[in-house]
Amino acid sequence: MPVQRANHLTGRTPLAVSCLTGSLRHDGHTGTEDTAKLMVRCDGDVQIELDVTWSAGYRNSYYSITGSVGWITVENDDVQYRAGGQLHRTTLPSNYPAG
Repeated sequence: MPVQRANHLTGRTPLAVSCLTGSLRHDGHTGTEDTAKLMVRCDGDVQIELDVTWSAGYRNSYYSITGSVGWITVENDDVQYRAGGQLHRTTLPSNYPAG
């Protein structure tokens, strides 16, 4: 979802994507990546950077995307974004327990 939201906010078309993955946790799950850094290059010389990780000891889904004409922040099931000069708030239930 972060890539789609970033593309929606920028209004740009992705041209190239690169991704670097790895493991921050060393808990016996060494065959599984828990962290990723994505770089999305779009038309109009726009670049989107996304950092995601599943290495925390508890669930707290959070991401924030900021652009020149808007932003979006998602924390667990709560979504806030500003687009077209207006603040929007909504909830996206996930069925995953927080904490």
